[in-house]
Amino acid sequence: MTTLNSASCVRFDVLQGRLSTASRTAIGVGGGVVLSEISDGIAPVGAKSALSIKYVGRGVEIYRYGGRTYAVREGHFLIVPECLAGEVEVRRGGDHTLGLCVNLPAIVNAKRPLEMDGPMLFGASLSTLGRELESTLRGIYEGSVAPDRLADRLFMGILDSVDGCLEDATAALDRMQSLKVSTRQEMLSRLNRARAYLHDVVDRPVSLGELASAAGMSRFHLLRNFRDCFGAPPATYHRRVRLEHARHAIVHGRMTCSMAAVTFGFSTSASFSRAYKAAFGHPPIRSARS
Repeated sequence: MTTLNSASCVRFDVLQGRLSTASRTAIGVGGGVVLSEISDGIAPVGAKSALSIKYVGRGVEIYRYGGRTYAVREGHFLIVPECLAGEVEVRRGGDHTLGLCVNLPAIVNAKRPLEMDGPMLFGASLSTLGRELESTLRGIYEGSVAPDRLADRLFMGILDSVDGCLEDATAALDRMQSLKVSTRQEMLSRLNRARAYLHDVVDRPVSLGELASAAGMSRFHLLRNFRDCFGAPPATYHRRVRLEHARHAIVHGRMTCSMAAVTFGFSTSASFSRAYKAAFGHPPIRSARS
């Protein structure tokens, strides 16, 4: 587990307006959390002596490291390994982006489960670490708790959860066929984007072509590697996600079985009932009665 020297200080800063070298906040060796609300611009991203995490809650932030581009969209975060410099761009148009940047301190001592060859992208809703980022950003905007207290809580939560996130990534990488580490890590970032897309779109089936476009990869590589990483082909995985949403809605009395079938993209009540029974061992009506 990652540990933090109790003598270190967690710092909270706010970055607003246009990106520029002059407007960048400086987080020292103790690490800290930056809330960013950016209109547009390009700025260098300095190399840190420990991991940094870039979470986007609204809009798109485009990061470039080592000749590769990482578009971090709403509901995603990027983990950047130590001592890696690059640049970030926010393009003009639309609402300001809103996000959090967490720089872990130089004094963090950890033998991490994954030696990262480059940045890796994750869907926020699919990990404890991502949910910590989501809830902190929401809490800062709701204003119910002082931002510096939320930042401190987030910082400690990340120290507890970042290893688990990287352990899950390591397990997925080990299941992939490609031998080159950098290729597998790049592929996993794209697969994580595809997986998050399936969790976001739950009102209909998603075609393989649509998913490949969202992930920025070929249908062939998506189909083969998604199954290796997540245990099922995309269509099977997505059907299970939609069925889980349906079951939750039915069990908690928010929807009837027929309403759930329509809401979560099943063509008929009969096809929904068959899929539900195959997944959970009993028809949806039994869930409604329990």
